[in-house]
Amino acid sequence: MKYLLLIITAYFFIGCSAKEIPANLDELNKQYGCEVGDDAPLFKTELRDNSLFDFADTKGKVVMLDFWGAWCSICGMTRPDMKQLINDYSNNIDFEVLGISINDRPEKWIEYIEEHNLNWKHTQNSTKLSKDPQTLYCIQGVPAVILIDKHGKIRYRLNPINHDKLKEAIAELVNEEVFN
Repeated sequence: MKYLLLIITAYFFIGCSAKEIPANLDELNKQYGCEVGDDAPLFKTELRDNSLFDFADTKGKVVMLDFWGAWCSICGMTRPDMKQLINDYSNNIDFEVLGISINDRPEKWIEYIEEHNLNWKHTQNSTKLSKDPQTLYCIQGVPAVILIDKHGKIRYRLNPINHDKLKEAIAELVNEEVFN
């Protein structure tokens, strides 16, 4: 029984590894600044509704980048808590969420968003308009959450499975005063 549990656990973690991981993550860290305390890399992307998301337009807001995949079983386990958390902040003008789908076919991506009623902004990881967010933020696997503060600094790199820590971190950042 112990071995079966170990095999199932390994399946979940292997199953949710992001595909096409950059070969030299240390070099990417130096190039883009993927660590807590670094300036958040800017990017542009097309949203599900075909509108443009320009990260530069989020200045002064707390931004949560939610990296996920419809194919990732662990991502699916985090969706109910994530939906509740995002709904709790849906009226807060100082908080912005962008879901970034990794390695999903467009039809599966849209189907998953609709089926699970994920009512925040979504995009697919893409190099269409700029460097892709997965590379810019050195994402090695999903689920992964990057929290950026109102000054545009990466403040947290979290796994949303730790819902309490994520909730605490968002509350901290949203309630911080902005000093110029």
